Amino acid sequence: MCIRDRHMVDENFVMNVAPILDAVLVDGFKDGHKQLVCCCGEGRDGALRRGVMGMEMCVMLQAQIDGLAQPQLLSLRSGDDKGCTLLLSYRGENKTQALGVSAAGEIETPNLPGLKTDSATVAAFCLSGDPSSFIQVASTVVVTVDKGRATSEWEVPEPVVLASCSLPVVAVAACSTVWFLAHHPAHKLKMVSELKVQHQASISGLELILTNGVTGHVAVGTWSKANTGPQVSLYSFSNECRLLAQFALPAAAPAKSFSFVHHGGGLELLAGLAEGTVLQLSWKKNDRAFDQVDRVCLLYTSPSPRDS
Repeated sequence: MCIRDRHMVDENFVMNVAPILDAVLVDGFKDGHKQLVCCCGEGRDGALRRGVMGMEMCVMLQAQIDGLAQPQLLSLRSGDDKGCTLLLSYRGENKTQALGVSAAGEIETPNLPGLKTDSATVAAFCLSGDPSSFIQVASTVVVTVDKGRATSEWEVPEPVVLASCSLPVVAVAACSTVWFLAHHPAHKLKMVSELKVQHQASISGLELILTNGVTGHVAVGTWSKANTGPQVSLYSFSNECRLLAQFALPAAAPAKSFSFVHHGGGLELLAGLAEGTVLQLSWKKNDRAFDQVDRVCLLYTSPSPRDS
């Protein structure tokens, strides 16, 4: 800033970093380190930025990124030294843009035939190391693309809000229903199961993990102001879902983020709650199954506002 004619004047324009509207952790860069790509800023001088070694936020693409359009960053491919492919989705405007990022961190324009660009993308899952083979979960349809060719579409009865994938099964959730779609070798999608949550409850979180390719577990977070408040429900999954346990959450807001951790002796679920709290559920492997909950633990990552 400088003073000219008694007025403060911008001498140099500074790229807006805050607020960070969405972010995704990717690899594929030539330095061998994972990097955080952020969708930063609202309106004028918004940008995509990437964190370099945790030291600085380099500009990748200067763009008009409007927070009202609900931007969302999705990683479609990463894991080698050839860069990565990102999807920038705008839920408020029903559009999706593909962005290629080279190993040097430069923005490229990838060729992704079969990608539905006229719909907001809720989630995308790569089927192989080739980014031209993927499953795109849009707001109204689930599409399978094999080497740039759309091979299967499944129209969702209600707008999708969440999705989770543990191949060969994709779980997509609307307000109160979860559909489980099997991806077959012929690249066709087929619904194999349907799960409806309790009456007047809305789905806030979803995570699926298959432990041997055909069976596994599903975690569903629900929220109901009228009845039970926030809950986490745990199901075993094969061709149908069987309820194992339900837990009422000691939080004023629903659980939205879930992560399954599978190891040789058991299975753990971490659920992010409000007020810096994490719910940890543990199973031990009994008779080749994980049907018995072994331990429930609340982990406080920050002091509760009520206690401060």
